[in-house]
Amino acid sequence: FPVHLSDYAAYIQVIFRGKLGDEVDNIVVARKPLNELITTIDITTETPNSGIYALANHSGQETGFNNLKLKLSSTEALGGIIAPVVSHHINYCYTNDLKGEFNVGGQDRLCAASTYRSNESFSIAATQPSSILANSITTTGTEHTLNLSTPIPFNATDLKVEYYHFPDDPTAPIGIGVSDISEPTYTAVINNTDYYSISGVYYSIEEMLAGDMEAYVHDKKIYPTAIDLTIKTNGIPAATIGGLPAGGYARFAVLTSPNESTTAPFTLEMVGTGTNFTPRFASGINAAIAQLDSTTNTISYSFLPTLRGITAHYPIYFEQTRLGIVYGDVSTLPVIAPANQTVITQVQP
Repeated sequence: FPVHLSDYAAYIQVIFRGKLGDEVDNIVVARKPLNELITTIDITTETPNSGIYALANHSGQETGFNNLKLKLSSTEALGGIIAPVVSHHINYCYTNDLKGEFNVGGQDRLCAASTYRSNESFSIAATQPSSILANSITTTGTEHTLNLSTPIPFNATDLKVEYYHFPDDPTAPIGIGVSDISEPTYTAVINNTDYYSISGVYYSIEEMLAGDMEAYVHDKKIYPTAIDLTIKTNGIPAATIGGLPAGGYARFAVLTSPNESTTAPFTLEMVGTGTNFTPRFASGINAAIAQLDSTTNTISYSFLPTLRGITAHYPIYFEQTRLGIVYGDVSTLPVIAPANQTVITQVQP
């Protein structure tokens, strides 16, 4: 969407001073009026067909998103190259276990809003490729996967992608544009097959096997089981989880489009296998919010609930149950140890 050129004037002139101006006593002096040097470009960023720009395993070891998939379209016939740059601020309330912002119920803040967002902005350039051929962008949209010079960190907020268009004609104005993308949205996948719900009450299957309910366990074949899962977004394979143990979890983060309508940006689907158990999940997923509203100067943010000690915007659990049996209160189940985390394998973008 259009941006105010004044917001980028100093930045552009310093970085591209060879094209835009001459350096005199360490001061960049523009060769032409600013409106002859810089213009806006008609580039639209759409959510890729998969519904997500990026996906990353979140085990506490990774630092962020290593690549970014963009779907770009334009009504103009563009030449030259387009250099995308990711800009963001830092959420200083972030912790690796995602417990630094809210209480367990996910309703009350633990971190002061005044420290939520850094004043300083950071930029990340693409490395492979470092630019996109402008004539490859069509009116219907083309997808481009970019490897980033440094990962987009998990504690990024106010995420934007800026575009700098350098035409074939070196005397033509440099075009600029910017698009908003969501902050990291976290999903936790929890294997609850170490417990079984009967009439709304959870029982440890280990205890059931050791007590007078052993025959019931064998009759219903409700043994604790490891789960293999395929994760899809908008029907496109995005990642896999192999051997998620009973009483274990995996957590991943995605970047998608901000929520601008009642329709979720993408559909998350998980289909898996386990012993005598076929876990399935499908639902629309809304993007998390963690950014500054410049019109009101207030921070907007999404709550992070906790389930079995695991925090995520979307804690999703799989368990064995029979039709007609009431689920128990999952909050009564014991906390899962951090050591019981399983790493996911990324497929795309």
